[in-house]
Amino acid sequence: MLTVYIPCGTSLERIAVAPGESPPPEAVWIDLITPTVQEDKLVEALLGIAVPTREEMQEIEVSSRLYIENGGRYMTATLMCQADTATPKTTAVTFILSSHRLVTVRYDEPRPFAIVEHKLARLLAQRCRAKRC
Repeated sequence: MLTVYIPCGTSLERIAVAPGESPPPEAVWIDLITPTVQEDKLVEALLGIAVPTREEMQEIEVSSRLYIENGGRYMTATLMCQADTATPKTTAVTFILSSHRLVTVRYDEPRPFAIVEHKLARLLAQRCRAKRC
């Protein structure tokens, strides 16, 4: 799934991108969640960077988790998932800075992403209510 966030006042607005569509040019965060090959290629063509596959993210050695390639700055981190269950696990998440955009590549739902998404949605809702007054 390809989700983008675009600036909206002092917050970011979440927009789902339909299959085959390009992200809007004003997108500052491109969030790839279990991306398809087509979504990978779309982001790669848009930004001129390589999006790592799940296998590449899992196999990366600790000493290679920070690197620069084709102008993109890459960092792969291991984050906790399902921490509030009886079967917590970890997952690799790659963060890529390219020009003025952040790309995140993930194959699971680490809690920090849900927290940020809820906070952005709350800020955007508050902003919209304030405008209507």
